[in-house]
Amino acid sequence: MQSVLSFHNVTLSFPAKICFSTFSATVRRGQRIGIIGPNGAGKSCLLKLITGQLAPTHGDLVYGGRGEIQYVPQHMLAPKESGGEARMTALQRVLRVQPELLLLDEPTNDLDHGGRAVLDRGLTRFQGALLVVSHDETFLAQWCDEIWAFEGEGITVFKGGYMAYRAEGARQERERLDLYQQAQHAQKKGLHERMKGQARQAKRKTYGQKKYAGDKLARRAAAQRGENTRNQQDKRCGKNQAHWAQQHAQSYRPASRVIDFGMEGGQASGTLVQIVGGTLWDGRGRLLMEDIHMQLSGGERVGLLGKNGAGKSTLLRAIQGDPSIQRAGDWHLPAPQKRGYIDQHCARLNAQHTLLGALQEQAPLADEAQLRAHLHVFGFVGKAVLQQRVGSLSGGERVRLAFARMALQRPQLLLLDEVTNGIDLPLKRHLEQLLRTYSGAMIVVSHDRAFMDSLALNRHYLIHNKRLQPINGGES
Repeated sequence: MQSVLSFHNVTLSFPAKICFSTFSATVRRGQRIGIIGPNGAGKSCLLKLITGQLAPTHGDLVYGGRGEIQYVPQHMLAPKESGGEARMTALQRVLRVQPELLLLDEPTNDLDHGGRAVLDRGLTRFQGALLVVSHDETFLAQWCDEIWAFEGEGITVFKGGYMAYRAEGARQERERLDLYQQAQHAQKKGLHERMKGQARQAKRKTYGQKKYAGDKLARRAAAQRGENTRNQQDKRCGKNQAHWAQQHAQSYRPASRVIDFGMEGGQASGTLVQIVGGTLWDGRGRLLMEDIHMQLSGGERVGLLGKNGAGKSTLLRAIQGDPSIQRAGDWHLPAPQKRGYIDQHCARLNAQHTLLGALQEQAPLADEAQLRAHLHVFGFVGKAVLQQRVGSLSGGERVRLAFARMALQRPQLLLLDEVTNGIDLPLKRHLEQLLRTYSGAMIVVSHDRAFMDSLALNRHYLIHNKRLQPINGGES
């Protein structure tokens, strides 16, 4: 197959991190390559490197064929369209062009069931090479025949599909765990042998003291022999312990970092949200919803469903109190400081702020040391990291930062709009656990049904034909 792109010993690094080093690979026409790895590893930077938005620190990229490249970035901001509508417009445009090389960054973000079907049909007809960054395991398993995995400061190329990659990763993890358990057993055995040796030596010492009670020289010689024996045993044990420590360090390292932050909800009794006879218009003055009736009490959990463009995000923004949203009717809402809101692109974060500055904006009276410790809990560690600009963060890192800011509020009501967009699997699993135990109320918008199902929601509303309808479930 014809080569459309080659990497020759390419390194990409920044002052605060190394994304990857001395990477070499070839992309050929017709290949479908999935790019995976933890949030912040540099996956989106790799795509920007290919488009020329970034330059390699070392090495060369060589383009073959006609050099036709189309790129759809992760963040799609269109004032007059929903996130899903904007993404679908961009995807349809690049698929019509049929470039030699197509670069997609989280293409399934924001897409409803119909949008996913359109994307599937477009990729079925696409004949060029595809490089796709995604955390969507269903999409990766369906479309990718090769995996590039960001691991440490390198990229591992796996010649096979995503499920085969997962199976091989699980096998290697079992091997590392087996070696770790063997090393633990060896350490316990060595410690047991040392304790037995010490007991024998103490017994000999007592015996020698009795045997040579009247002969100081003989007793001193016997004590010296015992000391020499003990030193030899200690040296052997020291070597064993050093060997175990080395084996322990190399045999088992968790496949991903541990994420363990929490968030307390403010206690609320009675009605938090009550909308009676509400009406909403979009930014173009188009009627989105009418005759809206909704009531939410403290601790209740509600899911909002509907197709792209139905008005889910607009309704959340209206409940958040966004003054740019045109609305009518009777809206009883909690005080602004009692509402915690994360939009689908974390666009409320100031891209020019440092991470520390983003928290200082939220809590201006807080001590800097406390804010540093707070960021550490949310996985942001190191002086250089804390001085990073928000605009340089990956999508998943922005979600973590948004939750870090919101946790300072202890909100009574969470408003969450597609917060699983672009986040890696460990963070998603942790968010599921965190939100299940959150004591406040929440309204959640997501096309990720597995995520919605994990939250133990009390009720669902479906936006259909400009009406907000209570349901027991439904298609998103």
